[in-house]
Amino acid sequence: MKKKKKRKNLELIETISALILHDLANPIGAIDNCLELLDTADKDIGEKAKKVAIEESACLVRKIDFLRGVYCFSGDDMMSVVCLRKLLGDFGLINDRIKVDSSFEIGVIDLDDGLARAALCLATVISECVGLGGKITFFCGRDKDDIFIKLESSSDKIKLSDESMKILNDGKIFAISVKNCREYYINALCSNNGYKISVAQKENLLECVIFKASASKTCE
Repeated sequence: MKKKKKRKNLELIETISALILHDLANPIGAIDNCLELLDTADKDIGEKAKKVAIEESACLVRKIDFLRGVYCFSGDDMMSVVCLRKLLGDFGLINDRIKVDSSFEIGVIDLDDGLARAALCLATVISECVGLGGKITFFCGRDKDDIFIKLESSSDKIKLSDESMKILNDGKIFAISVKNCREYYINALCSNNGYKISVAQKENLLECVIFKASASKTCE
């Protein structure tokens, strides 16, 4: 049983690594192509290539910072609201086809690092279900003494896959792939830090809540 669990954990690490490299490949490739055009005889093309390279470099830095915030343990059990706001800002700039709004209940200054990373990763999952011009709303609040996070995603056409719903809500086991590895990662972060996740699909709306396992679901 322990061997099987270790193998599953390794498989999840390998698949997430492949997903991260895939996410970084496009901006790196674009920068590389632009650098090759800087010394071209056509000055207009060279200037345009320089401009694109600068823009893509800035986007790449934001993306790396965001991915580090999602997938890397900082060494601190808590993440500050300042840091979380910054990561959400980076996420919004990376995904300029949708709008990302965030708000925090007064008095919340930091939260469990695992909770924050699970919520950030969940934002990446649901952002792919949102059409152009859609919106993701991120709210961090308190239910008595426990902090919870609620994400709502709205769009004319929004649909989270049945497989993703079953993994997030019920912990169902499917073969790990780049399409579902984030869902397993989110569940692992929640489980290891004493949280549960609830995902509900409504017409043109997806509601997700991550809350303390010992708490009531009044935060919904």
